[in-house]
Amino acid sequence: MQSLHSHLSISPSRFNVLSSNKPSGVFLRFFSSVSSLAHTRTTTPNSNPLTNYLIETLAFPEPVAISISNHFSPNKTLEKPHSVVQFLKQFGFFNAHIRSSIRTAPQILFSDIDKTLKPKLQFFQGLGLAGSDLGELISKNSKLLTCSLDKKLIPCINVIKKTLINDRNNQDLVR
Repeated sequence: MQSLHSHLSISPSRFNVLSSNKPSGVFLRFFSSVSSLAHTRTTTPNSNPLTNYLIETLAFPEPVAISISNHFSPNKTLEKPHSVVQFLKQFGFFNAHIRSSIRTAPQILFSDIDKTLKPKLQFFQGLGLAGSDLGELISKNSKLLTCSLDKKLIPCINVIKKTLINDRNNQDLVR
């Protein structure tokens, strides 16, 4: 047991960098390199315009913005994502609602507003959801904007309505 202990013990004199009171040149260079890398990383703009847009417009953390951007070709323009974000804001969505929705269903960014988003959001408004309440629902269930209105949403809501017989103005459905 004694011989095992002697093989495992480490003498401070073997690592004179740590035993010296003066900082080692290697030690300082390591930390100055790490420091300059960290500084460079946060100030260098990303080459993907969508990544930059998500960071600057919706305050996405860089790793999340990069992950979302990787779902799409870097050659796509920002026209559609910008239009979608503005459209959602007009419906009363806050940036936090939009961020959460995009994080779960990034394809929303490139959805057709008139054919896909507007009919679905108007459908939910018809059920009594509006403004931040609508934003809250979509942010927690963003896949609602990616499924078919006629084949999925309307039939599901109709089934729910049938079970809520006394719900004439959708109060129970909205809750």
